[in-house]
Amino acid sequence: MTDIIFHIGFPKCASSTLQNIVFPQTKGYLGAGTKVPEKFRYAKKFQDLSPSGPSITSSLTEAKKWSKQILQLKSEEFPNINRLILSSEAYIMPNMLSNKPIIPFIKKF
Repeated sequence: MTDIIFHIGFPKCASSTLQNIVFPQTKGYLGAGTKVPEKFRYAKKFQDLSPSGPSITSSLTEAKKWSKQILQLKSEEFPNINRLILSSEAYIMPNMLSNKPIIPFIKKF
């Protein structure tokens, strides 16, 4: 079983340092940061299909497709690890319907 760890980066809590220095040194990091190759930037893709930030729409169907993509990537690139890490400050952004819309979405996911 593979765990997916969502690092919900609160503002001014060293998220950029984690994304640019710490997490890129960790196998299985699929998040933001300037040192992360484009093929591993799945945190933004999850953000786009979730209700985080200004978006009020979300798609659990697309989230399931997304999860199949990252599990395939994991089997090809990181077969010996049991967790993937995603990080984005945008996950904590409110929308017009909720202060923390990502939390219920992740629970359903």
